[in-house]
Amino acid sequence: MYRKELLILLGVSIIIAFLASGLLLSQGWRPQWPLKRPELPITETPIKYIKTSVLFDFGNGEIQEHVGIDVPENTTALQFLKTITNQNKLTLKYERGGTTGQEVIITTLGKVENSNESIWRYSINGIKKGENIQTYVIQEGDSLEVKFEKE
Repeated sequence: MYRKELLILLGVSIIIAFLASGLLLSQGWRPQWPLKRPELPITETPIKYIKTSVLFDFGNGEIQEHVGIDVPENTTALQFLKTITNQNKLTLKYERGGTTGQEVIITTLGKVENSNESIWRYSINGIKKGENIQTYVIQEGDSLEVKFEKE
């Protein structure tokens, strides 16, 4: 008698299992075989920023100074200058020249263009760099100065 009850219980369990799986499948559940490991999110190296500042002296009494600007590490002075002028809606035009033909010569900043009497000059930390702003990498605390000065 005990064996007969056990077989009935096993049969009922199998029927319930089939009904339950049919219900799950009818509601859109699909088993994934083989089971996949969850994909880990790809983590990127965080960008490190440094603080720097820029001063624009338009030679007519107008001066714009931007202090404590976050700049990604390894940004060149020219990249920084392009970014800051774009953010402040200032026109920036330059050409290549100098002894190497690769030196950046600023010709227009804002509405002020080079003339026979005055030109745009740049310096970093008050020192006119022999380096090209195209290759000089901004360092923590650097101050880029771009001034319209008499030749």
